[in-house]
Amino acid sequence: MSQQWGGPPGGGLGGVPMAGPGGEAPLGRIPFSSDDEKNIQQTALFMRISGALAVLGALFGLVGSVGVNLYTGAPPLGGVCFGTIMLSVEALMATLLFLAANAFASIVATDGNDQQHLAEGLRKLRVYFLVKAILWVLAFITCCLCASLFVFVGAAIFSAIGAAAGSQ
Repeated sequence: MSQQWGGPPGGGLGGVPMAGPGGEAPLGRIPFSSDDEKNIQQTALFMRISGALAVLGALFGLVGSVGVNLYTGAPPLGGVCFGTIMLSVEALMATLLFLAANAFASIVATDGNDQQHLAEGLRKLRVYFLVKAILWVLAFITCCLCASLFVFVGAAIFSAIGAAAGSQ
């Protein structure tokens, strides 16, 4: 099979091959055991719960940051902006989890297209974990930059204090 440039890997739509290695169509019904189907259903449920809790946690973070800013007398704009950004990122991540959960639940709930549902769920999980990894890397880089800034500004302040004390 020749690879088409610009098309998804594996051919077909969205990376799912239209035919198997021997030319047969994708599996419509994968024969999972009842324990496997139960595990798939529970996995979908826990993905939905995890997404909902992430959004709820971000919402509490937004309310908490605004509350702390109001209590300390600081303008709440910074807390609102940061909290809104975190809430929107968590909502995006939760959406990816919900989409993956729906695809996994469709494996058990329907009697066809199991291979496509499984591939779709795995693609959504891949995007979820890829975005999560990028966010962790960005957070780590931000922490490193803040620590470096703190060290350099602190060194500059102590240098200025030392120079002022030495000139007296």
